[in-house]
Formats: sequence, structure tokens, C-alpha cells
Amino acid sequence: MQLKLDKMELKVISEKINPLFKRKELIFHVKTDISPSKKDVMKTISEKYSAPADTIRVLDIKGRFGTREFTIRANIYPSKKERDTTEKLTNKEKIAEGEKIQEKKAEAAPAPAK
Repeated sequence: MQLKLDKMELKVISEKINPLFKRKELIFHVKTDISPSKKDVMKTISEKYSAPADTIRVLDIKGRFGTREFTIRANIYPSKKERDTTEKLTNKEKIAEGEKIQEKKAEAAPAPAK
């Protein structure tokens, strides 16, 4: 299988279903001029597999020195809840979650009286 989007040629190397963790494990091989970001890869996988972006976890993007070839590992879960209970959050995601919680608290707090 090959999918070509915005100068990114995506070839599926491995696709297997892991019933223990309730996920689909994917390995792709990509040829592109620039190194793909996780956001771009998630968008491409989301379009190809018709899965919401918040149910996809891109594990790593590994490139070979001196080439334009990358190996990408990703997992697709049936729901965001399944993904969050199985996968460990990265530091960036932890910080983002903390900021969201603080924003919700600030919105919910009553305005100070004058």
C-alpha cells in the first residue's frame, strides 16, 4: 500500500492488531524531502484509516543519516480513553494537560469582589 500526500510517500510495512492492548500497531516507511512532524503523520494516518487524531499515538520517527527515508511506528486505539489508559503521557502532554486544568479552574472560579 502506498499513500502520497504533499510530497510524502507513505508505504505500510507492517499492520497488526494487538487484542491485548486493544490497538492496531503500524509501521510505515516514508520517503520525503523534509523530516515529517508527528502532527503531519497523525493527520495522514487519520485520513488513511478514518480514525480521529486523538486516538492515534505516533511512537517514533526514525531517519537514516544522509537519506530522505524515515521509519514511523504508530498505534491506533478504538477511543481516546483506551489510548490514555494504555500509553504513558510525554512531558509535553503532561504540561499541556496541567495548563488545561488550570484554565478550567480559572473559568470556574467566581470573579473577585471589589
